[in-house]
Amino acid sequence: MAALRDAGAQVVGTDHNAGAEIRADLTKEGQIRTAAKGALLLLGGLDGLVHCAALTGQGGGMRKGWVAPFEEQSVEAFEYSFRVQAMSSFVLLQELGQALKESGKGSVILMGSIYGIVAPYMPLYEGLGLVSPVGYSATKGAVHQLVKHFAALLAPEIRVNCLTPGGLLRGQPEEFIRRYERQVPLGRMGTEGDLIGPTLFLLSDGASYITGHNLVCDGGYSVW
Repeated sequence: MAALRDAGAQVVGTDHNAGAEIRADLTKEGQIRTAAKGALLLLGGLDGLVHCAALTGQGGGMRKGWVAPFEEQSVEAFEYSFRVQAMSSFVLLQELGQALKESGKGSVILMGSIYGIVAPYMPLYEGLGLVSPVGYSATKGAVHQLVKHFAALLAPEIRVNCLTPGGLLRGQPEEFIRRYERQVPLGRMGTEGDLIGPTLFLLSDGASYITGHNLVCDGGYSVW
């Protein structure tokens, strides 16, 4: 959000944690719709939406049966992941679509993942107590398809694109980082900072003829 503000945008952020500008649980339809209406009131209109919520292997959003061996991964966590990302995207665009159309330059970015386009490389995780939940890949695959559907459905007034990061540095074990970086042509894991330029580009007039696109920002991991 800081990068968007630095670029001159007026931004409202939504999170489930206390202290967020607008607090909402994105697994609950009513809270999503209330948050969307609240953001519109604060902003007075809407040019862009960046939706980057996800159920990952870290933080308070984890569910029992998420970071676990496949046999122990739970249906509850699997379904919860879909609600956080896919269902919330559906509801947000229902609520915000009209405002985005009225702006005359509506742009939407949904956050994908390389695990929505390639399978996890299992040797990365061996012996480290780490897993890549099946629900994460399934949900990100759904996000990629939602982008295509929304791009067709909401054109020509609204552009909808996907930003797909590779693995980001988030305190993983050193051995995991070493293994991962051996698989990346650019030789390193990504950071949140690597996503700033692509985000600003997809929201900008410079991308005015781009919709339904998946912009992969993974250091080349997915080229193998």
